[in-house]
Amino acid sequence: MADRSDDQKIGLAIKLVGLGVGVYALKKVGEFLGVFKTVEEEKVDTSTASASESAEEIQSNNPYVAFNPNYAIAIVQAYNKKFKPKKFDGNYQMKVSPLQYKTYADQLYNAYGGVFNDNEDSVYDIFRTITTQWQLSLLAGFFHTFYQKDLLEYLKGFLDANELNTLLQIISNYPQYRK
Repeated sequence: MADRSDDQKIGLAIKLVGLGVGVYALKKVGEFLGVFKTVEEEKVDTSTASASESAEEIQSNNPYVAFNPNYAIAIVQAYNKKFKPKKFDGNYQMKVSPLQYKTYADQLYNAYGGVFNDNEDSVYDIFRTITTQWQLSLLAGFFHTFYQKDLLEYLKGFLDANELNTLLQIISNYPQYRK
């Protein structure tokens, strides 16, 4: 009887290991198909979650904060308090015409090309052209005005975690405004 009990234990252990392997395999297939989020996607979601909060509550060390259109207003207010009586010069800070920001918004909207035709290079080029958090917030405002969509959420809809990390690398060193 003791041998049979040991065989049952071994059989149970094999079944448990098989169940664990099966669950792991299903999780990986689910991540591949987009049913479950990968670890990288979870990190991006955690980093970007606060970007939708109001500008006053956002942590300034979050590089995604500038995707909030209200952040530009907060920057202007902080600048005007810090450098009083000097005033924030929006034309200087903008660097290009407002029409160019509309063009950037159009290019970002059109960068999504379906499952396999996304134009990530166009996205990266735009974010390399703008150079400050204020400009990024302004661009997010233009995007929202013309497309009624949150820019960061729109980009997350077609850029994968690695592409979002590339974007993060581009924007992570943006100063708040041009000196």
